[in-house]
Amino acid sequence: MKTDGRIKALFADEPCNTGRQTEIDIVKTILIFDLVFCHCFLTCCSDERLSTGLPYFMDTIWGGPLGAPGFMMAMGVGMIYTVHSTPR
Repeated sequence: MKTDGRIKALFADEPCNTGRQTEIDIVKTILIFDLVFCHCFLTCCSDERLSTGLPYFMDTIWGGPLGAPGFMMAMGVGMIYTVHSTPR
């Protein structure tokens, strides 16, 4: 099965994304504030309080699988699409 021509047609030869991605910057900003709130809940609440309600949501659901991994994903995408891709 020869598909080289069809696959090459999917990708552009010149860079197509040359500016900042405002959406990714907004996501990173929201996640930074949410991670601060998550750490405040962890610091200010007792262990019993972290098992129910809003502290439980911030610690277990938002802070765990959504907060830090989401921020790292946004940082990775931002690094891929950066204009300044050299150390200088």
